[in-house]
Amino acid sequence: MKKLMNSAYMLTGLILCALAAVCLLFSPRKLTYLEYRMSFDIHPVTVDWQGQKAEALSAADENGKPFYEILDNITVQIEPGRPIPVAAHLIDGSGKVLCGLGADIIADASGTAESGPETGNGAGASKGDAPAFSAVLFHIPFLKRPAEPEKCSVLFLDAAGNPFDLSNINNYSWYGGSSERFWAGLCVFGIVYFVIFLLRGAYLILKKRYVQEDALAMAMVVAALSFGVLSFLASEFNPTIMDENDNIIGGMLQTGGGFVLYRDYVSQHTPFVYWLCALFTKLGAKSFGQFRLLFHILISFIWGAAFFRHRNRKFVRAIVLFSVFFGPVSYLFIGVNAGQILSDNVQAVAMTVLFLEMLAYYEDHRIGAGRAAVISLCIFAAVGSAFLAVYSIFACMAAVILEEIVFFRKHPEKISFFIGRYSMLFFCVLLPWVAAIAYLGVNGALKDAFDMAFRFNLEVYPKYGMPGRNFLEPFYSGIINIVKLVRETWTGFAAGEVLYVRAVESAMIIGTGLLLIVAIFRHGLIWTLGIFFFIETQATRQAVRFHSIMLWSVVLMFLLAELPGMSAQIFRRKTAADIFSNQTVPGPAATDEAADEGGPGKYKRTFSLILPAVYTLVLLLVFGLSYAELALNVIRYRIDPVPPTEMSAVNDTENGEKIFLDAGVLTTDYLFYKERYPVTRLCWTLPWYYEWYGEETVRALREEKPKVAVYKMNVEVWGVSGFAEETEEILRKEYVRVGALDLYERKAGR
Repeated sequence: MKKLMNSAYMLTGLILCALAAVCLLFSPRKLTYLEYRMSFDIHPVTVDWQGQKAEALSAADENGKPFYEILDNITVQIEPGRPIPVAAHLIDGSGKVLCGLGADIIADASGTAESGPETGNGAGASKGDAPAFSAVLFHIPFLKRPAEPEKCSVLFLDAAGNPFDLSNINNYSWYGGSSERFWAGLCVFGIVYFVIFLLRGAYLILKKRYVQEDALAMAMVVAALSFGVLSFLASEFNPTIMDENDNIIGGMLQTGGGFVLYRDYVSQHTPFVYWLCALFTKLGAKSFGQFRLLFHILISFIWGAAFFRHRNRKFVRAIVLFSVFFGPVSYLFIGVNAGQILSDNVQAVAMTVLFLEMLAYYEDHRIGAGRAAVISLCIFAAVGSAFLAVYSIFACMAAVILEEIVFFRKHPEKISFFIGRYSMLFFCVLLPWVAAIAYLGVNGALKDAFDMAFRFNLEVYPKYGMPGRNFLEPFYSGIINIVKLVRETWTGFAAGEVLYVRAVESAMIIGTGLLLIVAIFRHGLIWTLGIFFFIETQATRQAVRFHSIMLWSVVLMFLLAELPGMSAQIFRRKTAADIFSNQTVPGPAATDEAADEGGPGKYKRTFSLILPAVYTLVLLLVFGLSYAELALNVIRYRIDPVPPTEMSAVNDTENGEKIFLDAGVLTTDYLFYKERYPVTRLCWTLPWYYEWYGEETVRALREEKPKVAVYKMNVEVWGVSGFAEETEEILRKEYVRVGALDLYERKAGR
């Protein structure tokens, strides 16, 4: 069996390595943004094709760069009733075919849109509109640079395989961009990662050791499997929301624009996720998809590291299952928000890692340098992402203090022992906060940070229905939210409304409650209360939607850690009293004699072996189906063009030029990618922000007089309107709207 498992793990590594190699070949052709290329010089050329003269199309940008290097696709528009090209070839100057172009019909003869990006002349016809033409989308693949790239052209063919008559073509839409080093770098990283895995495997084979018994090799497998699952959530098929875009914009402004958080960019949130996105920007991320990929690589490495750290713990198998099912469970409960860079998702990871440290502490009662460092990072990441995490930290701290008191009453130590025990923990927890305060202080942003991340959330945000006025409320609001969730689920069942997601959520909550009741007898009251309050405070804001992901992350890990062991207890014990006992249980090997005789031990051992497979199957059935649908959508998805508002704002300005911006209008971060930075500290037109920063924003708009404004008039947020009247009045008087876009250009002489 061990040899079979060893072969399986090595085969997995080989397959993953081959996939990474394929990605390395094609990813340099992948574009960060798909732009409408209006500056192309498009012209017909005469080429030799199978012994005859034929007409093809060629193009170059304003710098003379060949089109195939910067284009992703060409949309050919045909008037209804005329024939359409069904194929196309990229050919060189001698008529040699370099490659065929993949074709998708994106509108039929009646003008009914089927799929693909926007069509039209790039001015803003959106998907789903009925264009007055047929269209065919040709994708330009990556290929080796030809000898004379300037002589390359595209030859269109009709259904009979003959050169297509270009006079039938009504218009062209050329979409492309710049291929980024990010994609090639990412694939090189993947290749190196799996080569290291293979080398480690080869080393183990030479030493006559098994891959599945090596902690480092298995940690790499866990990280790879986790990323393989999470990567589907990173796709730009999943649209962004304001919370995620705020984090990414904050990161891009710090790294690309030289902004300092709070001093130059207004935010009510704590800083960790902004600094994380700034790091991702340093690593080359420029779009939602790239930021999310780096985020999920980081998460995958965290689960791999957690496996390595806890490799000898009872709950190590729970980490393996969790690393694979964290993505599907999150997607089932909170949808596409599961893949976004949200403070809630960062907090969920930090709280789950901290929860593992709690479980490990309850096993060995140690607080060494390694545990102190992990706890410090978890606290900084969680509280630095969402201030409400302090309540979960407090619950964890209270549980550990009580456990320490009980444990050391039975195992007394000298005072010097406790000084050494807690000084390292105190120093590690304090260190990142001292570094953060020092950074903000040196950059003149410390007071702004205190005002925005703390005072603002106590004095302004609660006016709009958010928590903050009552310091005690978060301690019990989690219980209220959880009970409300279960009650609404049962009410729905009673009314004949079968809510699948709510039913699964309630089942997990009820299962957690039952396991906690049993845990009182198995682990003790203090252990159980500590786990209970730690879980309950994860639902401080909500038990549904994306603010609840911390709850479901910790609950899932708790169930995976406790349920298999509890099931094994049930099938190995003889009496009910034994089930509730926490004493060591003889495993299947202890029943070998009975098994050899065909006794009951045979069935107990068989059950213990198939138990992990049963749990995995249940998880696949409950959470895997909806995730499989997401994966299929992501595989079929092609990147959409940059929206016309953002494209026009870039075309009307210069690199580094500042503009007036309401980031709520944006659906991409193309403006920051093109170095168009906001003229004001406030980038979001929101009523709570305007209470403190409205006058400052209006003053900057009047004094700086930016050439371009990206803004949506008559903004309304949560039923509140009219809070930005002065800003809108300036835009109406001194700016003119560009067509139907949310774009305004300053009037001449104003």
